[in-house]
Amino acid sequence: MSINNFYKQKCEDAVKTIEPRLKFKYKAINYLPCKQDAEKLQDKSEWYRHFLIKVEILGKEKDLVLAIPNGFPYEFPSIYLTRKVVEEDKSYENLPHIDDKLFVCTYDPDEAQPNEDYPVEVTFKTIQKALNIIEDGLLKRNIKDYNEEFLAYWNLKPKKRIISLIEPQDKPKDVYIIDLNELNKNYKRTFNHSNNQFVVKLNSLLVNYSYVVADSFNDATKWLSNYGVIVSKNVEQNVRNYGLFLPLNSMGIPPFPEKNNDIVTRLNEKSPHSLNYLYNFFKTPKRPATIIFGIKNENKWMLGAWQHHKYTETVKKGIKKIPVNHYKGFRPGRHPVAIELRGAGGCLPITKYSVERFDKSRLFNRTGEELNIKQDYKINMVGCGSIGSYLASDLVKVGFNNFTFVDDDQLGSENLARHYCGIEHLAESKTKALKVALSKQYPHLNISTEEKDVRNLISNNMEFLNKANLNILAIANYSTETMINEGYRQNLINIPTLIVWVEPYIKAGQAILLYPNSKGCFKCLFNISDGHNTFKYSINKANMTLREAGCQSTYLPYGALDICNFTNFLTRIIKKIHNNEFTENMLFQFVKTDDNLNYSTNIKTFEELENFEYCCEGKN
Repeated sequence: MSINNFYKQKCEDAVKTIEPRLKFKYKAINYLPCKQDAEKLQDKSEWYRHFLIKVEILGKEKDLVLAIPNGFPYEFPSIYLTRKVVEEDKSYENLPHIDDKLFVCTYDPDEAQPNEDYPVEVTFKTIQKALNIIEDGLLKRNIKDYNEEFLAYWNLKPKKRIISLIEPQDKPKDVYIIDLNELNKNYKRTFNHSNNQFVVKLNSLLVNYSYVVADSFNDATKWLSNYGVIVSKNVEQNVRNYGLFLPLNSMGIPPFPEKNNDIVTRLNEKSPHSLNYLYNFFKTPKRPATIIFGIKNENKWMLGAWQHHKYTETVKKGIKKIPVNHYKGFRPGRHPVAIELRGAGGCLPITKYSVERFDKSRLFNRTGEELNIKQDYKINMVGCGSIGSYLASDLVKVGFNNFTFVDDDQLGSENLARHYCGIEHLAESKTKALKVALSKQYPHLNISTEEKDVRNLISNNMEFLNKANLNILAIANYSTETMINEGYRQNLINIPTLIVWVEPYIKAGQAILLYPNSKGCFKCLFNISDGHNTFKYSINKANMTLREAGCQSTYLPYGALDICNFTNFLTRIIKKIHNNEFTENMLFQFVKTDDNLNYSTNIKTFEELENFEYCCEGKN
């Protein structure tokens, strides 16, 4: 028996077991989904069988659809209200945990799994849970669940979405909007082959989104540029608009407002404090007027949006009827707000939008990480090779977003097996390739690049090293490292620097933290004689560098998997540096154990190291 036939037989046997029990208890009959049913319910590849079952809800007999999936009994069966039930009794509309397709959400598959050995019990418990949900909704016992699932109801009808970069807060604030459709029109007028890639990327945004909304216009354009869409100065005025972020206590329960007057009435009932801010915002004449609202539930923000449109009225002029864009008795844009929202304009429909949050807080909350990285904390990443590229990626994952990448090298074929960037970036500058690769996944990043040799950069502008909160050197170049060390000895560098490198096969990874005004320096950790230098605390003393045939380039052998383990360790160290948990010079060691499976770590101040001697000036 093939594996496919095995599961088909398993499902068939389970249905044969439950069918007579369903007929006895719920008068079940076979059901063929019709056009009025949800598309998913009609998908023949999704379901093995459908049953129409008769149940009692608050003393009345009603029909439900029991849909048996092909994965049954390893999946829960699904329960749907029939369209007839809702048409006969409007109180069944918009109940908690029932979507617009009349699907009753019984079990979350991420939290509950059925026991495949008990298909009858699983089926009956699913039916009973659905009945409990429906009755609780009808009796309004689960009203609070509307708050928990508010977005599921608000987002049922809107066809277009808004990209939100707004950091939600408890106070109203002005926000900036970029109209993607208008942006597309402006660029189509000036289309040429050079911006073809721009148009392709913008069109992919337009498929699903209407606007980008942010706390500042710069935030919006920066996010779009990381995505590959450039907002040039000549189109800025045409695509920029303003909106209002409005925190609310509640939007109430469905059905939600559809007109200007309805939205004001609802806000007056549920969030009266918001009305003054709304009225003040409406004093600006530009329409449509976009409101991004936020509702906080258990300290988690849910965002939605609605839009008010320009009032248009048809008036007679002689024998003709012409449209006018102002209210009778008032000059254009000079009418009271109350007239627009409650009076003649109260019957104007609003447009609802779903809002998809791309702000950093929301994205990183899903990682389980506590987002406590200072947003203005900047890191100079000197060296964007294998160690630097993976380390930058790890730092971004935990919330760092402000970098300058420094490297004068290009991504070569020899880099591909152990670099964060792939073959699509071959022959590109490592700094720019890394910026693009990271920004594709994290468009909120603020990254500048320097395609220069760091020694030349330092010689011409050492102050660059002080315009950040932390310098990281991932270049494994002793002459450059000592050059920067000299800056410490002369008190020219006043921020911490972390110097990192690995030993062959990453038997060990080393990191030295130089902290301003601390005892000791980088060179104190080396034995220096006859022009040669040896790191005193190496784990593997042997020289294991290799040469390639042909070009005879020298390289240090190690793999990408071990790089990731080392940079993960470094990232945790850097978070502690960010939190000021280290205040003096330190040596951090990451050592692979003999079984090649585990790692040990060693963290010591310079003074705690064995056989350590101060060789530098200014020792105490």
